[in-house]
Amino acid sequence: MIKEKKMDKKVLEQIGKDDQWLISKIVSKYGQVELNDILLATVDESGNVQVMFYY
Repeated sequence: MIKEKKMDKKVLEQIGKDDQWLISKIVSKYGQVELNDILLATVDESGNVQVMFYY
């Protein structure tokens, strides 16, 4: 979904989600973060978001 600070909206569309959905999932799990802090964000089949940060 996010790779090296860039959100892949095509992948989100493929799973029927949008950028606001992804942002809300990240904020609910990790708190307020900046896109520039995210190295990689993935979503599994259950809709669980995992984020790897640069720091």
